[in-house]
Parts: sequence; structure tokens; C-alpha cells
Amino acid sequence: MPKLPIIEVDSLDDIPADATHLVVDRVSQAGCVLVRQRGEAKVDHSLALSRLGRHFGTPIRHRLSDDNGVHPIRNIPGYPSYANTTNADLLLHTDGSFEESPPQVMLISCETPAPAGGHTRICFARDLYGRLLRDFPSELEGLWLDDSFTIRRDDRRSSKPVFRPVGDDRIAITFRFGSDVQIDVRPEAQSGYRRIVSLLGDPANFIEFKLQANEILVFDNTAVLHGRTDFAPDAGRVLHGLWLDGKPAGHSLALGFPRDAA
Repeated sequence: MPKLPIIEVDSLDDIPADATHLVVDRVSQAGCVLVRQRGEAKVDHSLALSRLGRHFGTPIRHRLSDDNGVHPIRNIPGYPSYANTTNADLLLHTDGSFEESPPQVMLISCETPAPAGGHTRICFARDLYGRLLRDFPSELEGLWLDDSFTIRRDDRRSSKPVFRPVGDDRIAITFRFGSDVQIDVRPEAQSGYRRIVSLLGDPANFIEFKLQANEILVFDNTAVLHGRTDFAPDAGRVLHGLWLDGKPAGHSLALGFPRDAA
């Protein structure tokens, strides 16, 4: 399991150009990076995410987004059907799979971590795919079908493959499983889907860490699955998220993971 790349900056509100280029490079090469502010200066998290996010494309608005496209990730009474607004354990997944055009890149910043619990988990899709290819190749075929699973939430419905090609040499993943969504899996994909659920429950297949105050996790939503452990309802955990389309002006991103790296 590779280590999580970390870049330290003096201010999340004003990340210098050289550090920003490094962040973009790390996401293209490794799939994710943790950006950490030195010191305890106050951060405007919506502004910080917006400024860094512009290098990863145009915001995709969430139903709870603010003017910058930033949405809350915290326990909010009254929104029990949204995983981001509860304190429950959240299985590793890719975000927005119920959307016809899911976000390609996601930023998550931490304002206040929970005193206990609320640990972030990430899994690199290239490692997951490599394990399936090596140990369970017969279960992979159904996961490439265009409608290998159908997901519904509220008034949104979408059918997708779990794995799809990106160009000639890269692969992208879309995956979700949980009680906050309704999922129907094609018979041909069911054994592979169940296998992924099982693999994602094994600590050997993910990295777990606590996102600390004034840190931003930036990741390719087509190459990295993320989740969290549960935390107390009154823990005061406050995170912020930003979805992006992965089409920044002026440069391109290498999304997904290399086929030959699996």
C-alpha cells in the first residue's frame, strides 16, 4: 500500500504557484495528496477550496453547496439520508455515483476533527483492481458492463460500469454501497461487486488516518475511493467538500490509474 503524499504550505488561503503545481502533479501521478498548513492561522475553508479547486476544473454543485460550490460534511439533523450529513460509518466509495456526470476530482478540508473517531480511509483503485485481476479474474468481466450497477438516490438514477477505460492506457472506477442509496447489481456483476465490498472491509486494503484541522485532501475521484469511521453525533466534526469536473483551463489531468500499474 503506497504512502499518502504530503505537501506543507504556510497558508491554505494563499497557496503559492510552485506548491499548487506540485499538488496538481501529485494528483496526476499518485491519485491524491494531503495539503497541510503549518501553524494555526485561521482558514476560510470555502475560499481555500475554491482557490485550489480552480486548478482541477469547474465546480459541480451539490444540493447543499454555498456560492463557491463548497458543501458541508458534518452531522446535520434533518438530513439522515445524506451520508455526508450523518455521523455514521461510511464504506469506501467514489462520490456522486448517482449523478450522470460524477465529479472527477474532490477536495475535502478539515476545520474541526472529531475528538474520537471520524477517521478518513482511502483505497487506491489500482491496488483493488490488481488484486481482482490477480486473484479473482473471473469476477472482473461483469464489472466492465456499461450497466453493471444502477444506483438511485432521491430523484436521481444512473447506471454505470464499475470499471471503464480512460483512453487507451488508463482505467477509472465508480463504486458505491450503503444504506443511504438504492443499488441494483446485474447478475453478471454480482460476484465481483460482493468481492469488492469484502476487500474494502479488509484494513490491509486501505489507509486510515485522521484528517486534522487545516488540512485538505485532494484526490482523483476516478482513481481513489474514500470513506470514514463513525463518530459521536455531538463530536463537533466539521469538514468541507468541493466537487470538480476535472477539466481545468490551461492544462490537463491524468485521471484514472494506469492499466499497466494494476
